[in-house]
Amino acid sequence: MRLTPEEFKVSAITGIAHALVHAAMLVFPAVLEPMRADLGVSVFAVSIIGNISYLSFGLLAFPSGLLADRIGSRRVMAFSAGGIAVGAAGTSAAAYFTHNIYAVGAFMGILGLGAAFYHPAGLSLVGKRFGTVEKGMAYHGIWGMFGLAGGPLLAGTITKVSSYHLAYAAIAVLAVSLASLPLLMLKQSQDKDIRRAEADVENDGRSRLPGLIVIFIVVGIIGLAFNGATSFLPTRLSVIDGLFTANLITTVALLVGIVGQYAGAFLAMKLRKEVLLSAAMALTGFMLIGLGGTSGLWLVPAALLFGLFHFTTQPLTNSLISRLAPGGRKGLAFGISFTINFGVGSFGTGLAGFLADNVSLAYAFIILGLISFLGVPLALVIVLLGKRRRRAPRRPAEAYREI
Repeated sequence: MRLTPEEFKVSAITGIAHALVHAAMLVFPAVLEPMRADLGVSVFAVSIIGNISYLSFGLLAFPSGLLADRIGSRRVMAFSAGGIAVGAAGTSAAAYFTHNIYAVGAFMGILGLGAAFYHPAGLSLVGKRFGTVEKGMAYHGIWGMFGLAGGPLLAGTITKVSSYHLAYAAIAVLAVSLASLPLLMLKQSQDKDIRRAEADVENDGRSRLPGLIVIFIVVGIIGLAFNGATSFLPTRLSVIDGLFTANLITTVALLVGIVGQYAGAFLAMKLRKEVLLSAAMALTGFMLIGLGGTSGLWLVPAALLFGLFHFTTQPLTNSLISRLAPGGRKGLAFGISFTINFGVGSFGTGLAGFLADNVSLAYAFIILGLISFLGVPLALVIVLLGKRRRRAPRRPAEAYREI
């Protein structure tokens, strides 16, 4: 999947921003236990901090999508990096100087709000400037995987040699240094005026709505399972050989997701996306149940396969949303998607924390696996909704690209 020079530049800038967002959000799972001990609270209480951060991450995605359509993706992306810097620096300072869970929770919320601005803007930009949407989503997802994997590794290493306060401070420094990159490297454009006639999309935009609603529900289910699982994956794996080793395994598991991202995009160009999505969610559910129902070294392959199958869903859902959303409302569609994904999904962290405190962490992973299975039939419903679609004529890739 080769890129044109323009596609490469867009991929690099959005990719770096995407990696920063996920690295910032994935510091929390890596430092959950040290943070809990430092603040002197229960597992459920500290999980609520994560819930606040992820909920904030979801809630502001909707207005971010509207802003991306109105003022352009590059400005929204720069603002996102600035918000991450403020939230991460504040979290570090509040935890170090006050040891107050409410102050830490407030700045974690700001961190989530800053990160929330990115996805609708970045995905909208990719959806408009790539001739082949699946290709753009694959590269965008792969960049994000480096942030997902690098966040726990960076935070775990810094926490081991120093403290979790410094881990959040490091994220703040990275965010400040990258904030101006979208404005300097991407030229101003008229993205909001671009209209695309994509394959498999009806001329009558109203007929897309049922499929779009179903995919939004599926995205919420994915978010519940993912946020709950990743928030406690290092803690679950720590039974093998401590938290540092658990963070290394988590990093590898998330890096394996790169293969899933690429495989999902490659297969999506050859097979029905909806069927692939259904299969990926079923396999993800089995791996989450495996993480709850196994012990010892068996947890390692379960974690690795969870990373593989979960991240196969990302290019599939993003491509479906880009395909079904009206041409001038992609930012809005992705804003709704990420509001649902991380807004609804944020409660997965609180649910897992509640189950861990009141039953067991293993049981929490089994429940998250069962939640993932709910998306299997829903993904297939989109196939039925698409049977009556009229295929719109293809345009050459050059017609999609920005001058």
